[in-house]
Amino acid sequence: MGRTVVVLGGGISGLAASYHLSRAPTAPKVVLVEGGERLGGWIRSVRGPGGAVFELGPRGIRPAGARGARTLLLVSELGLASEVLPVRGDHPAARNRFLYAGGALHALPAGLRGLLRPSPPFSKPLLWAGLRDLTAPQSRDPDETVHSFAERRLGPEVAALAADSLCRGVFAGSSQELSVRSCFPSLFQAEQAHRSVLLGLLLGTGQSSQPDSALIRQARAERWSQWSLRGGLEMLPQALTTHLTERGVTVLRGHPACGLSLQAGRWKVMLGGSWLQALEARGCAFSQELFQQQAQEAAATQLGLKEPPSHCLVHLHRHCIPQYTLGHWRKLESAAHFLAIHRLPLTLAGASYDGVAVNDCIESGRQAAARALGLELDP
Repeated sequence: MGRTVVVLGGGISGLAASYHLSRAPTAPKVVLVEGGERLGGWIRSVRGPGGAVFELGPRGIRPAGARGARTLLLVSELGLASEVLPVRGDHPAARNRFLYAGGALHALPAGLRGLLRPSPPFSKPLLWAGLRDLTAPQSRDPDETVHSFAERRLGPEVAALAADSLCRGVFAGSSQELSVRSCFPSLFQAEQAHRSVLLGLLLGTGQSSQPDSALIRQARAERWSQWSLRGGLEMLPQALTTHLTERGVTVLRGHPACGLSLQAGRWKVMLGGSWLQALEARGCAFSQELFQQQAQEAAATQLGLKEPPSHCLVHLHRHCIPQYTLGHWRKLESAAHFLAIHRLPLTLAGASYDGVAVNDCIESGRQAAARALGLELDP
């Protein structure tokens, strides 16, 4: 009797794991189990009355690095290359970045000239932050918060303005709680390898082999900042679902997993479901009308958009983005050690472990599939 691999969860990580399992040289029988009626997890696209696409989850995907290239390769393999909508490097959206601070919107400095003169909201040229990084001693701590790391290497102003805004934008979390080692591993590794973040990012850690396709080459040639799909990003999980069905993967919807039972050792693992939680803990009440009002006020204040929107869609995601707090890496090591010493036929994938971006989740699924089958991972 052939081997069977069950994938719990039909988000993008579970879909990616099922995809790579089904394409293995000796593919097992794959069963994908999803608790809800739809697949794709947090990736969800809907059309408004006028045909405009609203993204209820991630709005775009970055093509940078090996993980970005592998996602583009997946897009090509699924036949979606013609549906890609890129933001090219010469587009204003790629060339201009803004930071909202002190009640005003500020253009972030670009180019060498921008680093040599003060650019609000920063009180002095960012060149000084770079010089501080080049002279700051290397930390020997195994981990620290993003705020502490940025303050130590780049100064308190950069930590308070840039690092905190970055954590809010990417993780919807606090820079004073999130782990730099887990949330921004490239920065942490740059200091460990080269004693300087700037030097580490410039010198890199060596070139690793990356997949190749016409779409990947196009993205590099045109210096894409990010990309989406013509019908919304949900086209990606939809195409994966179609592909899995065609390859004979059993997809079970509406089957929530409430536990795992391994007969040999009688192990049972129960499966359950930061800013918003903190407000809720203080007794704040939320409504769709309140969120819409605050969104319109922010657009009016920050962008000068005074006219009411022609269409507004409010959707609240609870427990959406995992928070990699200080010491997250120890939890991962502990979980891996537990699975290893008990020889459990179980592998973990998803946004809770090694990255919250779509690229990270897809790569997590790819690695989980390889571990489940005992295969060597491509670099």
